[in-house]
Amino acid sequence: MRASVWGQALRLLGFLLILAPACATTPPSPPARIYYSIPAISYLRSCPGLDCPVVSEVYLGDEVQLMESRPDGWWRVRSRRDETVGWTQRPLLSERPLSGQSFWVAAKELPLRDSPHLEATARRRLEFGDRVQKLTERQEWWRVLAEKDRAIGWVPAVHLAETLPAAPVPEAPPGEGASGAAPAPAPVYLYVASDTAALHLLPLKDSRVLRRLKLNDKVESIAESGPRWRKVRFPETGAEGWVESRLLRREPVTARGQIVPATGKPARKAPPPEKTPPPPMVPEAGPEPEAM
Repeated sequence: MRASVWGQALRLLGFLLILAPACATTPPSPPARIYYSIPAISYLRSCPGLDCPVVSEVYLGDEVQLMESRPDGWWRVRSRRDETVGWTQRPLLSERPLSGQSFWVAAKELPLRDSPHLEATARRRLEFGDRVQKLTERQEWWRVLAEKDRAIGWVPAVHLAETLPAAPVPEAPPGEGASGAAPAPAPVYLYVASDTAALHLLPLKDSRVLRRLKLNDKVESIAESGPRWRKVRFPETGAEGWVESRLLRREPVTARGQIVPATGKPARKAPPPEKTPPPPMVPEAGPEPEAM
């Protein structure tokens, strides 16, 4: 009887010894690494390089999940906003959520305008209690990202608050900001200074071209992306997009020499006109020889 018990114990011990290595080779999966986008707007690309096509936009504070990293600093991530997978650069991401950039809409209704002035088109309306993220500012106007639908636009900063008030704050009189005196900035109009200028969907040379603008077309400036790109609206059709800043001027072009080449290369100078060679010298006739 005792031998039978010892035999069962030995068999059980042997089974456990066999099972232990198998268990050791299957550790629990590490938790997904989540990071937060730092710039106001950045881009996920189809491959790890600045020349690769853009597949999605990433906004300030957006969460992305790390899927793959490369030694050169390019990371393959999944956007938790729209589930798009693409490549971005490590310096554009933070390990901690970004604080101090989120605000509450303190007015009953707040138009989200295309540019920072009261006459600009409002394509959406924010409501009391909506959350927004501050992207940039221009005087008393802030460009914000609405958290509820990721829409971007301009609002007066006076209608935003760090903490949600108990009731909507009365709206300021038209044209007044937080100080109660400064008027809203007037719209900025620019003119195309090239024979043709591409209106891009995104501030990238390889982005889709929405339309072609012509010399001296008047456009309204909406936003900037660094010194190289400017977002504009074409008043005649309402079309919006990005144009290279170097192709725009504050005054219409009045002389041919003011036109900027669309290719970015200096215009080739016409060769100087060829000089007409002087007529060949004809020697004067000498005296006729005397008749023999």
